[in-house]
Formats: sequence, C-alpha cells, structure tokens
Amino acid sequence: MISYKKIYPELSEILKEHWSPKKKEKIKIIISKINHKEKTLKELDKLLDNIAEAVQFRGYKPTEDNTNKIKDNDGKGFLKVSDIVENIPDEIEEDLEPLDLFLNRLIKKLAFKHVGNQIEKDRGENNKLWEKQPEKKKAWILFSEIDLGSNYDNNDFEKILFECNKILIHRNNEASDNQEIEKLHNLSWLSKRFNFNKTSVNIFNELFEILKEISEDEQYIVEFNKENISNKINPDLKDLLYKFLLIKSKPDESGVIQKNFRFNKDEYLKPLRLQFVSSFNPKKSRKELLINLVKDLLIEKNII
Repeated sequence: MISYKKIYPELSEILKEHWSPKKKEKIKIIISKINHKEKTLKELDKLLDNIAEAVQFRGYKPTEDNTNKIKDNDGKGFLKVSDIVENIPDEIEEDLEPLDLFLNRLIKKLAFKHVGNQIEKDRGENNKLWEKQPEKKKAWILFSEIDLGSNYDNNDFEKILFECNKILIHRNNEASDNQEIEKLHNLSWLSKRFNFNKTSVNIFNELFEILKEISEDEQYIVEFNKENISNKINPDLKDLLYKFLLIKSKPDESGVIQKNFRFNKDEYLKPLRLQFVSSFNPKKSRKELLINLVKDLLIEKNII
C-alpha cells in the first residue's frame, strides 16, 4: 500500500480537473506507478475509496452561504401559523392548532405531489436517466435512509455525495480508452437532483392558490371536501380560515364592508414564504418530515 499513498494525492488533483483528452492519459500514467504485486481487486477498491475521499472532503469542501439567512424552524412541521402571529387577528391567537393541522396536512399532500414529480423528472422516461447514471437513484435512496436518531453534524449531503462519487469513480475505472472520463459530482449536482428549493416554491404557490379560492368561493370548499376526505373544512375551521385569510375593510359611504384576501400584500406573505422555503431546506437542518416523505414516495414507486 506504500505506492498507493504516494500516488493518490497527485491523482486526486487530476480528477478535479475539467475533462480533456489528456486527462485519461494522465490517470493511466499515475495508476501505472502502483507496484503490480499490490494490485489486487480489494486493494484497488480501497484506492478508489481513498481517491473519492481526497476529492470529496478536500477538493469540494462547501462554504456556508450567509446571504439571506433566516430563522429556521425545528424540522417537525412545514408551517406554524404562530410564527406569523403578528399578521393574524388577535382573537384567533389561542385557536391556531386546528389551523396548523389543516395547513400541514394540505402541505404534505402537495409536497407528495411535487416531490414525486421531481423524482419522476430525475429518473427520466422508462428509468433511462437512472440507468445511465445509477448514482442519481442512489442519492434519493440515501436521503430516505438518513438515520433520524443520529447526531446532526450538518454533513448529510456530503456523506450522500461521497457514496454517489464512488459509483462514478468505478464507472470511470471501467471506461474504455475512447470513453470520456466523467468529472466528480459536487454538491450543486446533488441539489439539482432533489431540487427542494424550486419544489418548495411550487408547493407554496399552489397552497396559496387553494387558500385564495377557499376565501373567495364557498362552492370551491364543497369540491375541496370531496377530494380531501381526511382533511375536510368543517364550519368551525371555515370560520377560522376566514378570520386568518380575510381582512375586513372600513365601511364605504354605503356602509358596505369588503373582505379582501390578506396575502395579496407581500408584507403579509413574505414571512410565510421565508419560513416555508426554510422548512424545505435540508441543508439548514435535518428535516424529518421531508426525509420520511421521500421514503414514502420511493416505497410507493417500488424504488425501495
């Protein structure tokens, strides 16, 4: 193993380079320096692990992005109305639990839909994209298998990426002379797989389209209840929703009071949006609901 230790730092630097016709030749030259007596299959696998580790934890160490930092929630729920209590009427402050329950059930249903769409997009028609790059499938499975009982060290994504790159390195090692050597994946590649940020925006937009319909159209509530048997809007919840969603205007000259959708104004919507997007960012803190949701989706789709 002495010759391995001599060559893998140099090799790791080459693997970080952008692909060029000379890159594969460089790799071959360095690998050839290994003493032939040491080249057992087991040892070569260990070498590849060392290379992956060198690149992953030295070459691609992520830096923290402090732009637009916001207060994170506890990862136990997608949304807490109490966190935006300054934007809702005082008379319902003590009655928020039914509202939280309704909203989080609705969000979970929408999340199941939109995250499921992202999985289908990532795997491609007839599973073609995952067959070409099986590490994409591996990334989703590993995310669903995060040990929720383990200590959170803010490195779940790094661990997933490390395992995905081991698959890529093995594929590069098996490539023929005329095949292009693939560059190791980085954290942006992993974020692109999950696309949680864009997905959360899609969920948020659809959520508030539904809430606006609820606030404006009683017939919509009838149709909503038909499609959401386990999350119906009963009369008490409807009153609570109206108090939360609608703002009463001052009487006009005729004494008529208008009721307008509260979240047409961005000053009311922004705190919700920020908190919601944060609840879908597993790199800020471990999101138990999101991990379990992905696991349920993979089971439903017979992926695990």
